Amino acid sequence: MPRWAVIPRPLADLRASGLWPRGLNAALDFLFPPSCAACSAGGAHLCDVCRDELRPASGQRCRVCWAPGGASPCIACQEEPPAFDALRAAFVYEGATRDAVLALKYAGMRSVAAALLDAALVEGNGSLVVGGAARGIDFVTAVPMAARRRRRRGYNQAEVLARLVAGRLERPFEAGLLERARGTEQQARQADLQARRTNVRGAFRADAALAKGRRILVVDDVTTSGATLNACAEALLAAGATSVLVWALARED
Repeated sequence: MPRWAVIPRPLADLRASGLWPRGLNAALDFLFPPSCAACSAGGAHLCDVCRDELRPASGQRCRVCWAPGGASPCIACQEEPPAFDALRAAFVYEGATRDAVLALKYAGMRSVAAALLDAALVEGNGSLVVGGAARGIDFVTAVPMAARRRRRRGYNQAEVLARLVAGRLERPFEAGLLERARGTEQQARQADLQARRTNVRGAFRADAALAKGRRILVVDDVTTSGATLNACAEALLAAGATSVLVWALARED
């Protein structure tokens, strides 16, 4: 696990907000030299070596949930079609990708989000254009975090990514579109896909005034089965959204 060096939170918050003057980035990097979120090498938030180690989530995959191999749509999507139109993910959640995401989530290294997104756009398979449909979206939003966890962490890493995605797509980011309706157990502790879907079913609610008649893109940092993103899509469709696309930086295969 890398040793993380972190810009103090007040400065990181100001920089992430977009209010930090771009001309002062060099001064901030001089005072707090960037280091690679995956290996701690100095000079960049994601070094060239680790960037080359990010494994694209490519190859034969289900065109709906982006699961690797087999039929398309996969057996799971045939038996219980997801609420979202399509899921795409940029990288496989392993190695340098995993280390960088953990740094983003737990070490306050929000600056690595932009570097990871840049790498995702280069790869193409994880691009923000899901069959061209993302060009027609109305809003970008993020999978919401439980209030207690957000207070403890200070931010929602999915929202950090979603705001960047919205900027790249030149679409508005809407923070209040989704919220947690109830607490859930950690998805990693669930035995299988059905257990994951049951765990998060009804866990979110959407603002009907914002969602009705809209095409929405939901962003998360990591997805395993797509169950959490599917629950978000269910809430949005129930609130009147016309369609939902979902995108994750990384997918566990």
